[in-house]
Amino acid sequence: MEGVDDQATDLDEAFEGAAAMVASVAGSDTLGTDTLLHLYGLYKQATSGPCTTFRPSFFDRKARAKWAAWKELDNLPADEAKLQYIGLVKSACPEFQEAQAGKLKGGGPGGPVFSSLADGPEDSQTGPPLGSLHLLASENDVPALTFLLDNRADLNSRDEEGCTALHWAADRGSLQALDLLVSKGADVNARDADGQTPLHYAALSEHKQACKALIKAGADAHLRDSSGNRPQDVDEHAASWDVWKAK
Repeated sequence: MEGVDDQATDLDEAFEGAAAMVASVAGSDTLGTDTLLHLYGLYKQATSGPCTTFRPSFFDRKARAKWAAWKELDNLPADEAKLQYIGLVKSACPEFQEAQAGKLKGGGPGGPVFSSLADGPEDSQTGPPLGSLHLLASENDVPALTFLLDNRADLNSRDEEGCTALHWAADRGSLQALDLLVSKGADVNARDADGQTPLHYAALSEHKQACKALIKAGADAHLRDSSGNRPQDVDEHAASWDVWKAK
């Protein structure tokens, strides 16, 4: 048992040393975004276990990328995650080979992989202006939406990403707001800057009921975004839904 305990201690020390090494180079060009994301996923899997949090909104791109990096490691044991983390740091930071594991300074648990990425779901990208159609749609605020629309607000106005209020309602699964916008004549096939429609957003965020409502309203499930993906292609779970049949 003593030998097993010693091995566990050695692994933990090496893991902490690798994390400290990442902290020491954070902010430099040593580690690219893809490497940092993978390190984040491995760190979370090693220290917190499988991801059980809800997927962040499509609009929260940094948080969503981090969530995906962690989620894809669901079946990886904690010790294996630590080993992979250490191996990745060794390959990305040759100087780590020469450092004593656990002796480096400059980072605590979790610190390294957060430094060049968003700190978490709460670190969102700037949202739509307060009181705008987009924000009200995302919050499912039907009375306020109705007031603005009755006072000639632009139903199909775009935000900086080319999204309409219907994109926001679809992304958040705000069904009442979605129904209202559709009833007022919102363009169900409006495309954002990446060619994605509200139906793409609903599928990507796994809002099945929103997908059903959009398709019923005439959304085209065959439209492809700039990457060539149909709405049913953007998420592996959504791809199996029966909403796409005969569409």
